[in-house]
Amino acid sequence: IYVMQYRKESGSKHCRYKVEIFETTELQRGELCMSENMRNSLPESGQIIVTGTRSQFGMVVKGFKPLR
Repeated sequence: IYVMQYRKESGSKHCRYKVEIFETTELQRGELCMSENMRNSLPESGQIIVTGTRSQFGMVVKGFKPLR
């Protein structure tokens, strides 16, 4: 489980509703695609709890939720 800073980003063709996750000492920056409802419920920036497993290729995200 990782608590990470995020910021809402503009959508793209492959990910209409996304947030940017900022780099930490353990993980590199990345983007999370989510449902429109989930993204709209978040403030413009804040913290999000990300669960997943790390490998030599990056992180496999199993879930995420806003830190409130």
